[in-house]
Amino acid sequence: MLLVPALAGAKDPARYVRARGDWFEVVVNGAARPMFIRGINLGAAPPGHFPGEFAITRSDYRRWLAFARTIRANAIRVYALHPPEFYQALKDDNDAHPSDPIWLFQEVWTELPAKNDFWDPGFGKEFEAEIRSAVDAIHGKAVLGEASQYGQKYLISGTLTGPGGTSVEVTTVWIVQTGSDAPRLVTVHPR
Repeated sequence: MLLVPALAGAKDPARYVRARGDWFEVVVNGAARPMFIRGINLGAAPPGHFPGEFAITRSDYRRWLAFARTIRANAIRVYALHPPEFYQALKDDNDAHPSDPIWLFQEVWTELPAKNDFWDPGFGKEFEAEIRSAVDAIHGKAVLGEASQYGQKYLISGTLTGPGGTSVEVTTVWIVQTGSDAPRLVTVHPR
């Protein structure tokens, strides 16, 4: 997905990536050209931290995106949703380089379906809901909780999986405190 203001929310984007045979192509105004992906993976935590700590700052993301450009990366893969600071930093970077975007490959987590039945309609419905939630989050449409003098609350629902493979559907509550841009976990409860 390319995060460029002119394309945001467009029903028929002027530029997109598609798979064609063994290649990816960039299509711009209907004209396709092959694209060789030089990508990097971005984890959800820096060394020495857990993903739930949200130890990566917007300046970290900006510095890493600048480094990605120095090594001529044209794509970035994230395997989980990142805090809004990442998506804003990517958008800002792509706004500054509209003819040379860094493409986002956003993965979405899902549990395996019961009996490994990927055709189960219930599984398809749940997976589609996860995809929609991820797309909404990327575009800044997370479910907002109440705002107070302490800050803005956010509710995020998903699947939490333990090391032994046991899973539970949960809703997490986060707050971005007034005067801060770092989200903090308030509570987690089963759905």
